[in-house]
Amino acid sequence: MTLDKNIKRKYNLQDYDQNWVKKFDELKLLLQSIFGSKALKIEHVGSTAIPGMKAKPIIDILVVVEKMEKFLEQKEKMVSLGYEWGENYIAPNTQLFFKIADDGSKTQNIHICEYGSPKERQFLVMRDFFRTFPEKLKEYADLKEKNHALHPDDYPAYREAKAPFVKRIERAAYEWEEALEKVSFVNEKDIREKIESLFQTEKENLQKLLPDSQIEHIGGTSVANSITKGDLDINIRVSEENFQTTIEILKKIYRVNQPNNWTKSYASFKDDSRDLGVQLTIIDSADDYFVKQRDFLNSNPEKVLELNKIKLSFEGKNMDDYRKEKGKFFNRF
Repeated sequence: MTLDKNIKRKYNLQDYDQNWVKKFDELKLLLQSIFGSKALKIEHVGSTAIPGMKAKPIIDILVVVEKMEKFLEQKEKMVSLGYEWGENYIAPNTQLFFKIADDGSKTQNIHICEYGSPKERQFLVMRDFFRTFPEKLKEYADLKEKNHALHPDDYPAYREAKAPFVKRIERAAYEWEEALEKVSFVNEKDIREKIESLFQTEKENLQKLLPDSQIEHIGGTSVANSITKGDLDINIRVSEENFQTTIEILKKIYRVNQPNNWTKSYASFKDDSRDLGVQLTIIDSADDYFVKQRDFLNSNPEKVLELNKIKLSFEGKNMDDYRKEKGKFFNRF
C-alpha cells in the first residue's frame, strides 16, 4: 500500500467501542515481545484511546524509543506478521508500521517516536486533554460526524475540514499541559505537620485493609529539611504472594498511575484530589528501594543539600526534565 495522505478514499467513522481497549492490550503484549527493552513505553493514542470519542476503527499505538534506528530485527518480525512500514510519514525521524484488512481498510498504526520528541508530546497531550475535558470531546465528536456527512468518500477533505479545530485544541492542550506540569517547591518543614497528619490518617485506613503490609512515608516530605513538591508519597510493602491481591484492593480506592511503568514487583496509584501518591512494592525486590532512599538521605544531610540545589534549579521548569535529573542523582548512589 502506498503511503499517501492525499489520496481520495472512503473511510468509516464509528461510535466509541470498548473493544478498542482490549485490542490495544493484545497489541501491547505483542509489541513488548518484539521491541523488548527498546520500547521505553507503549501507549494507546489517537481517537480510539479516548472513551466516548467517535473514531475511525484504527488502533493507533505509540512506541517510544530512546533513539531512532533502523530496527531491522523488529522490522523483520513485524513484516512476518503482516505489517507494512514506512518512514517519516507522520513527522521527521519517525517510523510507522501499519496493517491492512482484506477489504483494503487500515486497522492499525504503530508509531515509533523518540522520547521527548514533539510528536510523542503531541500524541499524549491531545489524548489526555480530551480525556480530561468531556465538553471538548463532544465538540470534536460532533464536528467529526458533521464533516463525515459532508465528505463521506473523501478522507483528505474530511481531515482538512476539521484541521482548524484540531489546531486550536492543540494550542489549548499545550497550554493546559504546561500549566499542569511546571515544577514548584516548598520547604518540608513548612508543611511537616499537615503531611504527617495526612500520612497517619491514611496509614490507619490502609492498615485495616492491608493488615499484613508495611506502610511507609517516603518521598521529599519524609526527608528532614528537604525541598519538596509538597505531595505525600506512601510506600506499601507486601510479600510476593500478596502483591496481586493488594493491587486489586488499591484499585478500588485510588486511581491507577503510570501503568506502563509497572513491573512484576511494582505498581503505582494516586489520588489527585489530595496530592497523594502510592507506590506498591514487593519486599526485598529490585523495585523496593523507596525506604532505602529515604533513610540514605536522612542519614546524609549533605546529600539533601545537594538534591535541594538540583530541585531549586528546576523551579518553574518542565516536570519531565526535573524527573530525569533527579533520577541521575539517585543512580549515582
